[in-house]
Amino acid sequence: MKLLIVEDNQQECLQFQQYLEEKPEIDLVGISDSAVEALKLAEEMKPDAVILDLELQEGSGLEFLEQLQIKSLERAPFVLVTTATTHATTLQFVREKGSGFILTKNIRNYSPQFAIDQLLHLKKYLSPASYPASAGYPYELIPARSLREQ
Repeated sequence: MKLLIVEDNQQECLQFQQYLEEKPEIDLVGISDSAVEALKLAEEMKPDAVILDLELQEGSGLEFLEQLQIKSLERAPFVLVTTATTHATTLQFVREKGSGFILTKNIRNYSPQFAIDQLLHLKKYLSPASYPASAGYPYELIPARSLREQ
């Protein structure tokens, strides 16, 4: 899985990088602290997944999601959002703009490692979708019936 990380906390970026050294199934294709730069990386590197912090120094994760939805990518990445906010309106906006999963940084066991583990756990329940990126989701949930059959 090709992964792009959009995070402005340098300590968290370092933790992501160190933990990903132990995860050969994930190819880290970029790290950015800017929404604009991250959009360029998403277009160039075509990641399968993005771990996106909503609060950035330059731009915001909300802007990234909105622009990603507008872009005409052949296949949009699965987006796992990390955030310190719990405001219902913000979280609804994030869902409507195509986030596949929201992970709050306010939980006791949050860490970059936890975010990676959640992404890997979610991967088991996702399959590549055949519909365009404009639909907002690059993946679809595999029906429970199909999971039992595997």
